[in-house]
Amino acid sequence: MGDVGMIPSLSHNRQESLLAAHNLLKELEANESLTDEMKRVLADIDSKLSAMNLISESGPSGPVQTPSREAEFNEAKTRLKSAEEKIMIWEANQSIICESGQETASEYIQAVEDVWGLVEWFRGLCSEGNEIANEIVSQGDAILQAAMSRLEEELEYILVH
Repeated sequence: MGDVGMIPSLSHNRQESLLAAHNLLKELEANESLTDEMKRVLADIDSKLSAMNLISESGPSGPVQTPSREAEFNEAKTRLKSAEEKIMIWEANQSIICESGQETASEYIQAVEDVWGLVEWFRGLCSEGNEIANEIVSQGDAILQAAMSRLEEELEYILVH
């Protein structure tokens, strides 16, 4: 299976603590009676928290990703789309994959493995309350179902011929 760049998830308590710290900093920064030195210290702490790429704020569709996590999320979606295209090309094609050469068959299997790994990665995001990831998991499951049907046909062909 291809590497899907798993992101280690924070424990729920630590993530809540970081979010609380971020929110507290925002509240303190809004205080107009702070000295310039206090504002500088708060801004420094806030930038360090942000640099850790560990803060996520709740949005309408679940956690809003930090820039690096969002980039990884988008990269995973792009990889899923690419693998889907490789698989769906064969859905419209009546040719037998195994007769198209070892390289073609390997590419197809790799695309299936990529989808499977990415679906598992997105499934992990679903447990964090990410509704978009949930939709992507459903889409990925449909792609996997189509691929498994195709592989079943391929196996039947191999067994008969």
